[in-house]
Amino acid sequence: MKHSNYTMAELSTIGLPLGLQSTSDDMSPEQRCSIGIQNIELLCDLDWRGRLMLGAELSRMKWSGDFTRDDVWRPDEAARGWAEWLKRRDFRLDGGDKPMSDESANTLVMWSVLYANFAAENENRAKRGLLPLPLPTSVSQLRPYQSMMQRVDDWTPPQLDRSHPNEHDGAFEMQPPFADHQPQVIAAWQEVFESIPPDKRTRKGELRPPSRTESEDYFRKKEGLRQLKEREEREIEEAKQDALTVGSTPANAERQAAAAAPPSPTKKKAPPKKTQAELEALGEILKKNKNIFILSDDIYEHIIYDEFNFYTPAQNNKIFDRTLTVNGVSKSYAMTGWRIGYAGGPEEIIKGMAKLQSQSTTNPSSISQAAAVEALKGDQVFIQTRKKVFKKRRDFIVEMLNKINGIECIKPQGAFYVFPSCKKLIGKKHQKLGLIKNDKDFVTKLLESYGVAVVQGSAFGLDGYFRISYAASDDELKKAIDRITKFCSEII
Repeated sequence: MKHSNYTMAELSTIGLPLGLQSTSDDMSPEQRCSIGIQNIELLCDLDWRGRLMLGAELSRMKWSGDFTRDDVWRPDEAARGWAEWLKRRDFRLDGGDKPMSDESANTLVMWSVLYANFAAENENRAKRGLLPLPLPTSVSQLRPYQSMMQRVDDWTPPQLDRSHPNEHDGAFEMQPPFADHQPQVIAAWQEVFESIPPDKRTRKGELRPPSRTESEDYFRKKEGLRQLKEREEREIEEAKQDALTVGSTPANAERQAAAAAPPSPTKKKAPPKKTQAELEALGEILKKNKNIFILSDDIYEHIIYDEFNFYTPAQNNKIFDRTLTVNGVSKSYAMTGWRIGYAGGPEEIIKGMAKLQSQSTTNPSSISQAAAVEALKGDQVFIQTRKKVFKKRRDFIVEMLNKINGIECIKPQGAFYVFPSCKKLIGKKHQKLGLIKNDKDFVTKLLESYGVAVVQGSAFGLDGYFRISYAASDDELKKAIDRITKFCSEII
């Protein structure tokens, strides 16, 4: 049996949340167990799509027996039950007050199996021109159909015999108990729906097959999305062709004149988003100018949140040979004191950098370099754990800052800083400290009188803002927010 993050391959169509780790037969049961626990903790905080994959991960942990290799068990404990393991691990969905029960875990397992098979079945039905069967979208919608699954309620993990570890390394290997009964499950559910009279299929809490009108509406919207995607791709291509490059003649003078015109006073210009498509369009421009080189700082490559997808210019083959990428271990690996960075780029540039560096400084010790290599090549699971903590701190500090009068803060998608605006407080007077002249004055008074150290936005070229790092403990962040709130409340 090949281990993976999913009981069914079809679940991969739902979309992989960043940070899930995969397992294989080459790993020990203890390694697979450790990875499984990390995955489950990550998936517990995601939305309903995460629930599907959470069920698949729970299924793998249970039916492989890997959960019996967890360090929550004492070495002398031979009977290691699933329900007891869930209780000791104390997994909580969405940070809830109650731990995940055995019943909830088993229902999630069944949900993932059913959803995966119905997704595959509906793909086959669509190819045959048939209407799709209804897919379950909540745990409660599955409970009436639990009897359709082939259950193995009397399964118990084998007794552990630590005296012959090699002999029992594979003792817990087994197929998920539902694996041989997927076709019967699909046929049974379809038969149930077809046997219900049409006027009886809409009971509260029960699924029903979609009507022809609903199905046609679904396919019409799907076709509309396809056309929209084609139009966006076409517009991106036109933008590449019409882009004004150095020393070139405009391909479309009217369009470029319109682009150069001042914005309409009735419309607020939205801030640009640095998407992959825009970076690729930029690459089309840069590739025509051979004297322009690109420097990409990827130091926050792994500290990204939500649905943000990391993309770097070096991934574009058209400008690859003119891109210098720099990175380091100070951020993602919390090795700030080791002072190790690295770069990758054209050979002649790297040789020039090495020549200059060798004549100016040689301080990176062999120990620091060895530690950096181990960090980059070693187990990366801890990065996802730290990222979850950073994400919670980000959400907390953004929410609290936006509650302060005069402060506005957008939610960043990476790193561990926020960059709130204090423009509404500039030019006003503090009751005790006098006039707030600018952002530098704001942060200076905040530091000297309230003991909170932040950096003025003008230091980064953006007046009226300040930067806060949330790479600190929860208690320190709460104290800082309380002091900033008090400071701002005294500005009138």
